[in-house]
Parts: sequence; C-alpha cells; structure tokens
Amino acid sequence: MKHKYVIEEGIIENYLLHRLNASETDDFEEHLLYCRECRNQLEETKEIVTLTQYMAIHTPGEANKKTGTKKSFILYRSWMKAAAVLLFAVCSAGIIWSLLQKPAITPVNTENKSDKGKDIRDSIPVDEKRTKESLRQTTAHVRKEFISENYDELPLYENAIRNNLRGESINILSPKISSEIAFGEKVVFSFKDYKSEFFLTVINHAGKTIFENKVRLPFILPLELPEGLYYWEITENDEVVFVSKFLII
Repeated sequence: MKHKYVIEEGIIENYLLHRLNASETDDFEEHLLYCRECRNQLEETKEIVTLTQYMAIHTPGEANKKTGTKKSFILYRSWMKAAAVLLFAVCSAGIIWSLLQKPAITPVNTENKSDKGKDIRDSIPVDEKRTKESLRQTTAHVRKEFISENYDELPLYENAIRNNLRGESINILSPKISSEIAFGEKVVFSFKDYKSEFFLTVINHAGKTIFENKVRLPFILPLELPEGLYYWEITENDEVVFVSKFLII
C-alpha cells in the first residue's frame, strides 16, 4: 500500500474505525512496518478518535440534562423526607430505651491491672518469623503479577521479527533476539560487518518509543530499563529494515 494512497483515502481513520476489509487491513499493517510517519499519525489519530467517542458518550443533550436534573431533585427531596422520619424514629426509640434501663454499677478493681494486661499479652503466641514470611510472599506475588504484564508481546513487531524484513545480511552480536539481560545491566548493541552508524529505535511492551537516535557502534543504551519486553529496530531512509527484541529480567 502506497503512502500517498493511505493519506488521500483516509486509510488511518478507516483502520481505527474498523471500516477496512481484511485485505486492506493486512496491506495497511504491512505498510506500518516500513512507514514511521504513518505510525506516528496512527497514534495521534487514535487519541483524537478515542476523545471524540468519549465526548459523544458522556455528553447528554440539553433536554436530557433538564429532565435528569428535575428527576434528581424530586428523588432527592423524597429521600430527605424519608431520612428525616427514620432519624426521628431512631432517636425517639433510643431515648425511651435509655429511660427504661437502670444504670448498672460495676466495681472496678484497679489493683494489678497492668500486670493482668501483661499476662494476657504474653499468653498470645506470635510467630513473628511466619508473619514476615507471609508478608514477603504476598508482596512478591503482587509484584510478579504486575511485572508479568510488562512481557506482553506486540503482534505488529512479532510479525516483523518473523518476516525479518530486509535484514538478512545484518549479523547481530548483541543483543541477540529474545536474549535475557539482568536488571541493572547495560544493553550493548554490537553488529558484525555492518556500517558504524545507524538509526536506532527502542520500543517498550506498550508500544511507546523510549529511545530514538542516530548512534555509532558499539553503542550502550543510556537508560536503566525496568523489567519487561523491549523491541528495537534499525531504520534506513525512513524505512525499517530490521526488528528484534530483548528482555530485562
């Protein structure tokens, strides 16, 4: 699919509104792999479409506003009357009950009160080690569930990796595809028999670009990445020629 055709025919808007047929959808998604401009335009248009849909759903008509306000006022007034009656009944019942009850006098023995309290506390067994271990396991479980979302794959980039685009001649020394890098370690980009300069883009699991610049080999990514899945791509003449991925664990 040609870039000019995408712009003139409004393919991006129709893609977001699910108006393309299966063949057009496949052609457009393939075009996205090579066209950075369309990818950026897709993200911007997606935000506009989402906001427009939200406003359409959550903005009622003028007549609905007036009707809703009137109904709400009538309901509120009825509720207030019922609440006042209920409150009066509760208060009256409480006063009558207190008058019927005789005050009970309970002798208080303050002698050795602190010692008894101490004896009760001492009699309750507390396994402090087990409590800490349980808290640690709960925290670890919550953290694991949260981090697992950071490894969700993006179909667009997974498809590009399977096709390998036009990067058969690029021999990657590091990071190898799907290589696991320990949290805190630097991510080093190094190729064999490849040009010393290239345009590098790094994308996180949510599809957000976190690094984009022209770099020289070998290159150390100047970021401390959180645990998760990351994609990276090489661009030449505004076209993506190679896509790979690595994991921070």
